[in-house]
Amino acid sequence: MAKQGATKNRGNKKPKSERKRAKAKAAPPEIGADGDLRTVPLHLKAWREDGVEEASAVLLGMGRDASFQVLQAAEGSGDEELIAFARRLAALPPQVDTNLHALRADAVAQRIAEAAEAPQVGEAGPVTAKGGAVGLFDPARVQDDLAKGGRPRRDEARIRAGDVLWLGLPSADPTEVRLHLGPPPAGQPTRRARLKVTSGVVFVGPPEASDGPRLGTVRIDPFHTALDEHLAAGALLRLKAGVYAVHAHLAADGGLEVHLSPDPEPKAALDVSASTLAQVPRAE
Repeated sequence: MAKQGATKNRGNKKPKSERKRAKAKAAPPEIGADGDLRTVPLHLKAWREDGVEEASAVLLGMGRDASFQVLQAAEGSGDEELIAFARRLAALPPQVDTNLHALRADAVAQRIAEAAEAPQVGEAGPVTAKGGAVGLFDPARVQDDLAKGGRPRRDEARIRAGDVLWLGLPSADPTEVRLHLGPPPAGQPTRRARLKVTSGVVFVGPPEASDGPRLGTVRIDPFHTALDEHLAAGALLRLKAGVYAVHAHLAADGGLEVHLSPDPEPKAALDVSASTLAQVPRAE
């Protein structure tokens, strides 16, 4: 009887192949061809030029993560049907895991790598900034923000930690920002801040270059971040990894003098905020 019972139990058990399919269905989707945003142009070609309708289903699975590239291609070709499709995509959450954030993080890493031959802070000429403020940050320190979203320049804790800082300029007109390695002149009042460098590269330019996509943005470029958008208005410079004490003051000619030296107390609490950084003392 026991033997018959065992046989009956085995008979109620699902076949091994069916169990594997059920397990695969329950498992989180992996990034593969259907979630790789680098394949969007290939799927567009297969659909619009080769008539492979299945390619449109792949794009639908990518949802809003593919909408930026699809709309870009549609507007470039003037394909009204594809424009409507891109707008539809923007309203659809992805049905598969995509590599949107990974690609954006890679774009930041690429800019850092390209700066390996950039001028060194202290040896480079002045950077011309405009818009009322200039930002300084190591792109690696805000890489996650750039890829996924965030405003580290408005985060007081991040400013105090040295992940990003920005300094007020005397006007919105072009202003020379001159960076020096070493302490400021003795007796010169300055605005004190902190800057952490881990990648060996710093960006000097519009503070907005540290921003990630705004909350609610549905069309996001997988291959470019705010750093790319503002790179022409600033500069990437080499700076040895470390924690720096930053002292800034406005020169008599209206330029901004920024002195960077090793922070003697890198872990000490620093009384600094966005409002205080906006007010930089003038030379005496």
